[in-house]
Amino acid sequence: MEEESAPGVPIIHFAEEETQEPVPGFALPEGKREAGMTGRQGLSYGTIWHQCMAGIDFTAIHSYEDVEREILQLIRDGKLNPGDGKVLNAGKIFEFFRTELGREMTEAFYNGLCRREQPFVMGVPAKEIFPDRTSEETILVQGMIDAFYQTKDGIVLIDYKTDRAAPGEEEVIIRRYQTQIAFYKKALERIIGEPVIKSMIYSFSLSKCMEVV
Repeated sequence: MEEESAPGVPIIHFAEEETQEPVPGFALPEGKREAGMTGRQGLSYGTIWHQCMAGIDFTAIHSYEDVEREILQLIRDGKLNPGDGKVLNAGKIFEFFRTELGREMTEAFYNGLCRREQPFVMGVPAKEIFPDRTSEETILVQGMIDAFYQTKDGIVLIDYKTDRAAPGEEEVIIRRYQTQIAFYKKALERIIGEPVIKSMIYSFSLSKCMEVV
């Protein structure tokens, strides 16, 4: 979370941390890591993973090999840099599609009920973000919701995380992003006009879905 300012209006921007690595154990050596991140945009680890999940065709994924083919297609389409494929782990991505959340998202994608990369900007009282502030100042909060899908009961919100984490650290990740997810939920309900019934974090490091309540 970063605080900036526009003329007369402070802005809070939720963004992926540039220094966070997605998955331990296969990260490249420093020299190769930098080589993989140079090029058109010099994207960070987290951004590479998010752009992959934003562009991958959910309906085309039935195997590990399908994920590899989709990554190559994203590179051919210019949505990823050639070196970005070295950062991504097709096995980890395929594990997501095998989860209940991944299957539900794929079904929603088939039915036109899944949307990705939803930007938002909303004004909130400063004291909702900084409890020590007593003024009635309004702060603009902006961010990008990774994905959501609609059900008959409401919306399911999904946020991908690439933080390095060890088994048993699920609560650490949830606490780290609880405030961010709360604002994403509020923003999405304003945009769509339906209740968010479930907010989910998917950790690629842990290959695990976590509900944020």
